[in-house]
Amino acid sequence: MRRLTKTFLTGVLVAMSVLFASNNVSYAQKPSGENEAQRAKVASYIEKGDTEGAQKLMQEFESKSPENNHSLQPFNFHIFFEEIKACGFYPQETRLECMIEIKQPFGYAGGVGTAGSIENVLFCVDWNGNGSYDSSESVGEGSVAMHDDSANSKPGWQYAVYRDFDPRGGVRTSLNNPNIATTTTNGPTRNARAILSWFVEPTDCNYKPFWGNVVNFRIRFDPIR
Repeated sequence: MRRLTKTFLTGVLVAMSVLFASNNVSYAQKPSGENEAQRAKVASYIEKGDTEGAQKLMQEFESKSPENNHSLQPFNFHIFFEEIKACGFYPQETRLECMIEIKQPFGYAGGVGTAGSIENVLFCVDWNGNGSYDSSESVGEGSVAMHDDSANSKPGWQYAVYRDFDPRGGVRTSLNNPNIATTTTNGPTRNARAILSWFVEPTDCNYKPFWGNVVNFRIRFDPIR
């Protein structure tokens, strides 16, 4: 019995290790030397104010990427520099918000006091609940300026990016009390998506960022009292 139990547990651990490994296939935690060199090239163009040159480089890198296909999954997002860690919905302001982790002290096109670069986040809501997104389901973009900090020996900063939006169909509000706004809703649940892309703004809800990642999450339109 003990041998059987030990064999069973070993099998479970092996299966779990395979599962966790497969779940991490779509994310590049550590860039290759080439990827880090690519980032440095783009950042240097941005720092010099040559955004056109930076955009051309990005187009070149994206066109040569083996993951440049027509599907979001699987896709080898590069999250060595930045990554969306979590997203949520704030019903009182009808606001979608995500937390971005900045992981490195370099690669953001200049230190504090310079223009730096931009972390862009596009927010989308699957209004019809069909599990896919079209161009009309974007609810807007949020962004935050980012900078290098090579003097800091312990990189790792968290930034919040948000977007307020008007729900499809409008918000039904009652102002019986002039000091209190209430909404009437049956609390429908919707799927939402956030797309983080460094420097390049996402073009639609199915955009695949070269640097950044995509997070899908669920929201509920709770009534406000």
